[in-house]
Amino acid sequence: MDVILGLDYLFDKGLLHNDVTSHNILLQESSHFNSSVV
Repeated sequence: MDVILGLDYLFDKGLLHNDVTSHNILLQESSHFNSSVV
């Protein structure tokens, strides 16, 4: 919960930009991580 609230705070402050590029990178990293674990 604290992590989610922290992210919302960063978004509100404009310190974290939710753009398509960073979102795609996160998806690629997470999928790569999952495939590595399995």
